[in-house]
Amino acid sequence: MDSTVFHMDGEAHLYVMLPFFHVRLPFIVDEALSNSTRGLVASYHAIFNTITLVLGPPHIPPDAVLLKDIAQQQKLRGVMVIPALLEQLLHDPDGSGLLQSLEIVACTGAPLPAAVGDRIKSIVKLYMFMGSTEPFPLPEIFKSPDDWQYHEFNPSLIHEMQLYNLNEGTFELVIFADESAKDTNPLYHNVPGVSPYYTKDLFTQHTDPEKRNLFKYYGCKEDILVMANWEKVNPIPLEQHVQGHPSVKGVLLISTGRVQSALLVEPKEPEGLDEAGQAELLEKLWPRIGESNARVPGQGRVARDKDEIGRLYASAMNRAPTVKIALEAKTTYRPTAVVSFLRQVFEISFAPARTIVEDEDFFAHGLDSVQTLGITANLKRNLEGLEGQSSRSVAWISARTIFCNSTFAELSELLATFLNEGTVPARDSQAKQAHGVDEAVKRNTKGLPDRKSSKATPPRISTPW
Repeated sequence: MDSTVFHMDGEAHLYVMLPFFHVRLPFIVDEALSNSTRGLVASYHAIFNTITLVLGPPHIPPDAVLLKDIAQQQKLRGVMVIPALLEQLLHDPDGSGLLQSLEIVACTGAPLPAAVGDRIKSIVKLYMFMGSTEPFPLPEIFKSPDDWQYHEFNPSLIHEMQLYNLNEGTFELVIFADESAKDTNPLYHNVPGVSPYYTKDLFTQHTDPEKRNLFKYYGCKEDILVMANWEKVNPIPLEQHVQGHPSVKGVLLISTGRVQSALLVEPKEPEGLDEAGQAELLEKLWPRIGESNARVPGQGRVARDKDEIGRLYASAMNRAPTVKIALEAKTTYRPTAVVSFLRQVFEISFAPARTIVEDEDFFAHGLDSVQTLGITANLKRNLEGLEGQSSRSVAWISARTIFCNSTFAELSELLATFLNEGTVPARDSQAKQAHGVDEAVKRNTKGLPDRKSSKATPPRISTPW
């Protein structure tokens, strides 16, 4: 059964949050039509299936308040809206009541945050579908309500999920629209002569071995942010999670061309938000942002920083947020105590530090240059305040110290020598630096396939039809 074909017994009103010239997008037809139409039907079928499409006033932007008024007047049994409107409904005191009165909720236009979708699917039937101007809405197969985030496209849509990035496990949806598809695929007519058609939409495959035919939307290739150091960040997971906060109307992650990401936040109630109000909003939002940071790689994470991002590297050493870590004063510092101290310092900026084995490389676990700057600042501040060490300069400690001693075993040995003997490491010779680079390459390439096997064509996953 095609999930883009809805069925409601009797007369029904369904609100459609789409411009008038897009009204042909909804697929509201009787189940009996689904086999013959394959989901590719226009809304005029609603005339023959006792369904009335309800449009909002053209001069008023749709929001939760307007939808509640329409629902009360038109006795809606279903809605077709964008994710932002569903989020507004959940934050509205009467929103849950409206959702409970509906039979179906269809959502399209953007990914729906997991927290929002999980709440809605426990209240009402939730349908997620996707499409664009060229291929129209893509026909899909019905699946379990728990898999609402995933897509399984109808066999009538001749397509492949082609591997895009092996490391990220992403696949691009590729649609074929040759002569054989002219009666079922709008692409054949909208983009004549283009087959295969690369949608630029990326997906990740379901982790359950029995559901490998399900794919979750990951992002658009064109939406991937490229930072100044050429690291790539997918903003969608972070933006979705932060946007689920009731105080937020919308967020935008800014990373392109920068060394660190910034987050642009649109409050739900921006009126009268003075400096104190902004600080209060940040306090409320920060735990949510912290959770969201775990959903993106280190270089894309948002730091709690009030200064201009462009000056990060120039002044981060002086203004990085620091936390005082206690290292018990002793005549001789044992290696285990120094390692424990270092773990606490690292954890402030780099969460994986708590579980990294002592001889494992920090950078193999994702430590980046911005986090290294924060760690360096915290390490120096805590050593300067250590009892009995105030007279010793820690100016020799820099980000390069961590780069060259990139395991807890190496760094703790270096630090213990300084604490116990007051010995400052000599600057490495060029030969020693070269040797260090060679060792780092060896460490990080161990276990990789040889050059010959690395040239093999990456696998491609295709649907069985």
